Amino acid sequence: MSNMSRTMELYFNQIQEQVDRCYSIAEHARQKGLDPELEVESPQAKDLAGRVEKLIGPKGVAEVIRELKMKGLSEDELVFKVVTDILDKKIGNIETLEARVDRAIRVGLAIKTMGVVSAPLEGISKILIRKDNLGRKYLSLYFAGPIRAAGGTTAALCVLIADYVRKKSNIPKYEASEAEIGRFVEEVKLYDRRVHLQYPSSNKEIRYAVSRLPVEINGDSTEDEEVSAFRDLPRIETNNIRGGACLVLNDGILLKAPKLLKIATAMNLKGWDWLAELKNIAQKKEKNEKKDNKKKSNEERISPNSKYVADIIAGRPVFSHPSKVGGHRIRYGRSRNTGLAAAGIHPVTMVVLDEFIAIGTQLRIERPGKSTSVCPVNSIALPIVKLKNGNVIRISSIKKAKKLFPEIEEVLFLGDILFGFGEFTENNHILLPSGYVEEWWALELEKSIKSFDKIDEKVEDFIKNPFENVPIAEEAVHLSRKFDIPLHPSYLDFWGNLTVEELDLLRNVFAKNFSVTEQEIVLDYEEPIKKILEKAFILHKTKDNKIFFSRKMNFIYRTIFNLEDKNPIKIEKGDNVFTYLHKTSLLKIKNKAPYFMGSRMGRPEKSQRKSMKGVHGLFPLSDVVGSSRLFEKAMGYSARKKNENETIPKKSNSFEMESKRNIVETGKIKIDICRKKCSKCGKSSIFNICQNCGAHTEIQKICSRCKILYPTFENICSKCNEPLKTAYEAKFNIKQYVNQVLESLNMQLPRKLKGIIGLTNEYKVPEPIEKGILRAKNDVLVYKTAEIRYDATDIPLTHFKPNEIGTSIEVLKNLGYKEDINGNTLNNGNQILELKVQDIILSDDCAEYFIKVANFLDDELELFYKMERFYKVSVRENLIGHLVVGLAPHTSAGIIGRIIGFTPARSIYAHPYWHAAKRRNCDGDEDGVMLLLDPLLNFSRHYLPSKIGGRMDATLVIGTKLDPNEIDVEAHNIDTLYKYPLEFYEATERYSTPSEIEPIMNLVKSQLGTFDQYEHIGYNIPTDDINEGPTTSAYKLYETMDDKVTAQLHLAKIIKAVKAKKVAEKILTTHFNPDILGNLRKFSVQGFRCVKCNEKFRRVPISNSGKCPKCGNRVILTVNRGGIEKYIPRALDLCNDFNLDDYTKQRMELIEEYVESLTNNPKIKQHKLSDFF
Repeated sequence: MSNMSRTMELYFNQIQEQVDRCYSIAEHARQKGLDPELEVESPQAKDLAGRVEKLIGPKGVAEVIRELKMKGLSEDELVFKVVTDILDKKIGNIETLEARVDRAIRVGLAIKTMGVVSAPLEGISKILIRKDNLGRKYLSLYFAGPIRAAGGTTAALCVLIADYVRKKSNIPKYEASEAEIGRFVEEVKLYDRRVHLQYPSSNKEIRYAVSRLPVEINGDSTEDEEVSAFRDLPRIETNNIRGGACLVLNDGILLKAPKLLKIATAMNLKGWDWLAELKNIAQKKEKNEKKDNKKKSNEERISPNSKYVADIIAGRPVFSHPSKVGGHRIRYGRSRNTGLAAAGIHPVTMVVLDEFIAIGTQLRIERPGKSTSVCPVNSIALPIVKLKNGNVIRISSIKKAKKLFPEIEEVLFLGDILFGFGEFTENNHILLPSGYVEEWWALELEKSIKSFDKIDEKVEDFIKNPFENVPIAEEAVHLSRKFDIPLHPSYLDFWGNLTVEELDLLRNVFAKNFSVTEQEIVLDYEEPIKKILEKAFILHKTKDNKIFFSRKMNFIYRTIFNLEDKNPIKIEKGDNVFTYLHKTSLLKIKNKAPYFMGSRMGRPEKSQRKSMKGVHGLFPLSDVVGSSRLFEKAMGYSARKKNENETIPKKSNSFEMESKRNIVETGKIKIDICRKKCSKCGKSSIFNICQNCGAHTEIQKICSRCKILYPTFENICSKCNEPLKTAYEAKFNIKQYVNQVLESLNMQLPRKLKGIIGLTNEYKVPEPIEKGILRAKNDVLVYKTAEIRYDATDIPLTHFKPNEIGTSIEVLKNLGYKEDINGNTLNNGNQILELKVQDIILSDDCAEYFIKVANFLDDELELFYKMERFYKVSVRENLIGHLVVGLAPHTSAGIIGRIIGFTPARSIYAHPYWHAAKRRNCDGDEDGVMLLLDPLLNFSRHYLPSKIGGRMDATLVIGTKLDPNEIDVEAHNIDTLYKYPLEFYEATERYSTPSEIEPIMNLVKSQLGTFDQYEHIGYNIPTDDINEGPTTSAYKLYETMDDKVTAQLHLAKIIKAVKAKKVAEKILTTHFNPDILGNLRKFSVQGFRCVKCNEKFRRVPISNSGKCPKCGNRVILTVNRGGIEKYIPRALDLCNDFNLDDYTKQRMELIEEYVESLTNNPKIKQHKLSDFF
């Protein structure tokens, strides 16, 4: 990593010193032998090369990658060069061809995913060189579900890399049989029905592609559903749907064919020219549509996009239907808390929408992408509402919005939604015409004054800060005439909403009722005129059957309509409202809102601890504890208050190799667990430390017949030739062992200490019980990786004020924040500072939880490892400056962050680079954070589940330095300008493509490799407070689903841009009905379970009188009637309240009958005594 300022060098050095200190502490702790391994199992990596080597290997690949990057190779060139070197044994010297092929493909995929995503490990389950029925070799790739994390382009590129490897290794091409082609056609369509694939492929495309693939796309079974037509094929091992294979073919090869062809051509890869024809097949329909559209205007080409409202979830409101007038007006620009798919909305709009939108709430949107997270920006347009008293007002504050919400009759206009130019670039979406906004007006004024010698200082102020310096009405008109620029946006109404005939009628009424002496318009209340005013969102008040306007707007209307001239205006053919206004005023009047866009609520914001059903430690307690998972239950008594006559036995071997009895005595459990062997005395144990001599133990395999232990590389017992097992059942005296541990820790058993029923890792390696006890003591929960995680929604931040994050000036200076963005010395809490790329701001509730986590880690160091406490945290301010690890669920590489403050928002603010380093954007994604010492001390690969996907969401490696060249490329499309150029706004009027205007927009990608790649990332739309607005969505605050739906439908009724009846229909057809019918199906095919041990049965056990064979307890159904019929009453109410069509009503009534007939058993009915009289 190079090209950075001295300030940034010091910053990264400071972080690295802290990282090294934490690693040193953890290494010292690990050397004590109390964990499965003697070293830290989350190694640090400083760049992509390091991450790739530590995740995939082989040894030496990191240095080669670094050298190739220094030579200036592109990413794709680098991939193929490294792959070639592995195949040629220049890297790794791997002996067998199959092993080299496997490693080469995985390394190539790892480089393409920045060494972060787990897809190279988990997305490809195996790579084989197979033979067909004629004995010819071919290459087969087995994809698993986690390949989804790689993304469509990278998954498809994996097949391209595999073909390159095939050719280099002289492996013949794969040739698909007709049955295998048909299998894919059937399979992709079945999988699409289950998961809704991104690309709606045709059967012809699938057949064409599979028949030409040079390597086999195979995969593991991921779904329960089976194919019905093309079954039992010789080269396909399963009849079940192979989700990974379907994803790679459909959302990879087919969807990304143009990109794949471009890469293949650039790298001179032969045999992929058929992708061009595939593209033609896919685009035939599109070409026909384009021919039809040639005569259409640009406006007509931007047709409404209804994908985001294809499904509507009960309780999550629609805020605007597609492109409906009164929805969101797109505002171009980036504020300091938007970008990377996050949008800005005025905090008042959040409140007007019943606070369903909070900071970090996800919206599903019509354009430019699919989703966005919402952040507050208070310098953009406010909402306009009609009150029940008839007044149309612009609500100017949160306080007023809360007070007036019950009085709102209709929300006429939602206000602005802020998107940067980079969002349109990222989504390759054409630019929509911008509404005429303050910053555009300032640019036109700036351009016009260049021809004048002397300019008033006030005019320059209008240009420098158009958001705070707004001319009064008279000044606005004067400036417009003097400099020949359009009228200021503050004095524009939404004239584009009207027809020219409506505007002419309004002008005539204004002229008729204009008082020359009073310079005022007072209208009689007439319904047609009132509707026109509301249609144009014109602010007015009603009183005594009269309509009144503000003083400033009286002046504006007098001017733009020339009301002193009572003569009618002649409307000519081709006139529109803006040519009409120019005729009347001779002023330039621009369209305030040429386009509105729609949205609905997606996921609510999230900020909560991540856990496994309240578990404190990864120690197995067997099914004797049932769903409670309580240690007390496993121990057979409450150990919190020991019996006076009870004595803790002396330290002894707490487990026996086996038990012949099915039921063990109180305090003992039978668990399936690992076997370990002491490297010093040779004794067997299940613990990391030998209970005989105190040395570290090593994992072994075991022969279940001979009970002999073997090293892990052995597979067969030398005595009886039986296959060895990785774990075996043992009788464990948990009561005795826990009491010994409690005595060593000098504490009592914590209340409701929970473990797990059984282990899922390969060798059934448990976590030390001490760690679970200490977690319970500090009220923190463990995740499957043995770490303590906190999940929160990702939202971006590039600049902050000290007052916003609750951190003192002195502390910030010590953290390296010496100056504000203007170069002034930091001395007050309202100065704006640029956020450093690895600094983060925790939510308040996350900070409170991390206090507990820090105390646990200190207890662990002191009581378990017998070392000095490290964090010494008592209040949240003590957390500032400490390091965390951020990790996305689909990845295996964390990134270091540094805490610098706190926010009341239930999300985590961090630099867009930091989120992108986790391969995330801010469209509603949520990620985990943990204090750095936690994974270093507690994570072990031995704890990870052995199933496919087990290594996802695990800190297999931790990146310590953030390189903007090695993050998700979406972050390279973030805006950096402090002011958009005038040419941009003019380009939007032409519906330009982003690529046309990109050279002058200075996105992050243009700064890579320069000193500005880390700093001087500007923003052009200000906001006063990043914490202003609701912090918790009303979706979470309404207690019942009935309350949520009532509130959802209330908004649907009062928002102008929403059709309430459509919302009600969609709730029924896309949520209630599928839920009811899905549960009904589950009810009809359900199994049974034990109420105590949770054992599952397909049928009621006959051999044990209908009771559980394992524990003798009651067996019940797994699906109850209440879960099926919970939505039926509300669904019927929707049909009646919104007068839905007869088909919908009758379908709902039939569903009610189905449920009643299937679930109502007349033999099982509760009676009252009075029923018998």
